[in-house]
Formats: sequence, structure tokens, C-alpha cells
Amino acid sequence: MKITVDVLDERMLEIIDPEPELELYHSGLEFTEGPVWYKEGDCFIFNDIPSSRTFSWSKGAGLRLLFNNGTKSNGMYLGRDGKLLICEHATSSVVSRDLNGTRRKVLADYYGDIELNSPNDIVERSDGLVYFTDPIFGRTEKPSSVQRPIPSKHRAVYMYDPASGELSMVADGYTNPNGLCFSEDEKTLYVNDSEEYLIKAYDVLPFGELANERVIAYVTGGAENHCPDGLKLDSLGNVVCAGQNGGVYWFDKDGKPLGIVHLDQVRVVNFCWGGEDGKTMFLTCAGEIYGLHTKVTGCKYFST
Repeated sequence: MKITVDVLDERMLEIIDPEPELELYHSGLEFTEGPVWYKEGDCFIFNDIPSSRTFSWSKGAGLRLLFNNGTKSNGMYLGRDGKLLICEHATSSVVSRDLNGTRRKVLADYYGDIELNSPNDIVERSDGLVYFTDPIFGRTEKPSSVQRPIPSKHRAVYMYDPASGELSMVADGYTNPNGLCFSEDEKTLYVNDSEEYLIKAYDVLPFGELANERVIAYVTGGAENHCPDGLKLDSLGNVVCAGQNGGVYWFDKDGKPLGIVHLDQVRVVNFCWGGEDGKTMFLTCAGEIYGLHTKVTGCKYFST
């Protein structure tokens, strides 16, 4: 496979080699998403959305089915309690599940008396507050969706407080929000909008509210299937975005472009860092999963 690195800023050379190592781990899946690194199991966990299956992959065991989730599960986050926080397309819910798939608990499925559209991606703050995006992708006519009416006019970012069980809308006005992540100190939340090809940043207030919305970066010129998807920070504080057919985009914390990693004919949907040294970037790429070696690790939040 041809892989190229566009270096737009010399700082990109501190992140990845100009000719990086890329390894195909498994192919023949349908549409992979929601990768998280599980350190204790030395594996990464991800969903194959259309088949409603949750897998793990490790160098020792290869691909292993963890459980049939039955809900076209999408974005995930490994919570502080060791359970998976999962966005479910088929049920329009955010749930908590044990790693073996048992003890499914619904955390959010309605905002007021209106059902959520289709929760997509999710993160947890160190104090337990949960943030997720709610576009309409899970209600469209696609294999990763269940086509049905769209209940809410909002394409919003929500915050769930596990202490009170309260769900709050903390940002709105998106065409379709997708990936999100915190800065290392959790004082900034980054959110992208797939159909507007942009990344926004917010100040995170002490009780979790968001303020000072601003656009910090545009992921692409708007080419088809080059839209922003999964979003993370690396250990240098750079904002990293899966751009589907556009590759993987790097920006500094203020949104200045650093570089783009292009994977020829590969649709990069999401990613996480892990591995023995933490410098393997596990890529979920539609029907395949890959490992990309970088010089950086993923962001280590102060609480972990």
C-alpha cells in the first residue's frame, strides 16, 4: 500500500517518520469504528457497526469476538470504572457495558420528551461527566444505520451527569457533529462537524458547561468522503483527526496545520493509540484495521 506524509510544518517530523511503518492487522470486516485501547488486556477493542459485533485485537490472540452487541454500536470510551461507554445507532442510546457485553445500562436515550437522534462519539471527563455528539447518521439508509424518522431538530453535543442522571445540551447548531476530545488539562473540548469540514473548540467551565465557541481548523476543502470523523489529542497536545478518504490530519492546539498522512485507497474512520510503548496508532478503516507507528503517544490526561 502507498502511504505518504505531507509535511506542512517542520513539527510534523517530531510526530511521524516521512516513510512510516503501516501494518494490516485484519480485513474482511464491514465498517469498523469506536476503537479504544485496553491496557490490562494488551488489546484494542472496536465495533463492526453493520454486523453489531464488538471485537478485540492483540498481537498474541489476533481478532477475537467479545460479544454480539445487537445495537449497531458506534463510538466508545473506556470509562474510569473499567466499563465501556457506547453510542448505539439502533437504539439511539448511550449505554454502559462490561467488557464481556453483560450488564447493559442505558445512561441517556431522551432529551426531555424527545428521543435522541443517533449518538455517535463519546468521551468522559476525569470527574465522570460524559459528553457525546448526536448527529443523524444512525437513522439514514446505510448498512451501519437503521432508517427511521429523525425525532429532534437539534444536532447537538450533550453532557450526562452520572451523579444526578441529568442530561444537558451543551452545544448546538451543528449540521452533524461527530468526533470530540478533551485537551490534556480538560479545559478545552474539541468537536468536529463532518458536513461542514471543520473543528470547533470550547472552553470547559468548572461544572461542565461549554463557552467561547470558535472554529479552529478546516479538515479539507470539502471533497467527497474527506470529512472529519474520529478526533483525539496526541502527547504533544496536537489535535488529530481521521479524515476518511483524506487520511489522518494533524493540527497544533490552535488549529495550525502540521501535516497529513495519506493511506492510498483506505478510508480512515477512527483511531486510538496503544501497544507496548503506546506509539502504535490503531486505525479502524471501514473493513480493515491497521497499525501505524508514530513517534508520539496519545494524550495522557492528568487523571490517568
